[in-house]
Amino acid sequence: AASVAISPDGRYALTAGASDGTARLWNLATGQPVQVFRPAAGIILDTAFSPDGRYALAAGMDSRVLMWAIEGGQLIRTFELTGPVGAPSLAVSPDGKQVAVGTRVGEIVLFELASGRQQQVIIGHAAGVRDLAFSPDGKLLLSGSVDGTARLWAVATGAELRRYNRRPFTVHGVVFAPDGRTVLVAATDGLGQRYDVDYQETVRYVCGRLRRDFSAEELTQYELGEGGNTCQGVE
Repeated sequence: AASVAISPDGRYALTAGASDGTARLWNLATGQPVQVFRPAAGIILDTAFSPDGRYALAAGMDSRVLMWAIEGGQLIRTFELTGPVGAPSLAVSPDGKQVAVGTRVGEIVLFELASGRQQQVIIGHAAGVRDLAFSPDGKLLLSGSVDGTARLWAVATGAELRRYNRRPFTVHGVVFAPDGRTVLVAATDGLGQRYDVDYQETVRYVCGRLRRDFSAEELTQYELGEGGNTCQGVE
């Protein structure tokens, strides 16, 4: 399967990636299929559950996200993207109020889950968004892209807060730690790297270990700016 999501109560798995373009709901206790969700067109690339476990969501190449009821299997809502941008990734906020959708052109679109209304478009990635994750408090959004970066965004404003460079590799997996203080970024080099969410905490730690300021090469490598006294109180 191209995508597997586990329901919040651990009872179901939602899988996608079959050539027939379906998403399938499985009972994990019995291993038996419960529902088959059939989109109107396109192959499904990513799946998710709503936090309350009542709905299954699927995103695909037809530039739509579909939401079905777990009980009964009815199609409840369709989230439409503008243009043939595809939808290779999605994530639902912890409070169940928003769904974030990553596109093949690098945009991230936020929708209101209850109404399907588009709320904002976050622009920054230079290529497709392969994975998305909300922080446990729902205030931050982490994205991984074909452009070789993972980026941390403020959900309220869409502002980019941090950038984690994994170039030249594609970032295909991102996740927050349960406490929200660190993130794990996985790329096509086969490695997963852990980063602190708090930029200043990271800088203070590195400065304490270096006992000197960053070199010009290090400033570029870690994307810390153009120069100046990054490490305060050192020469």
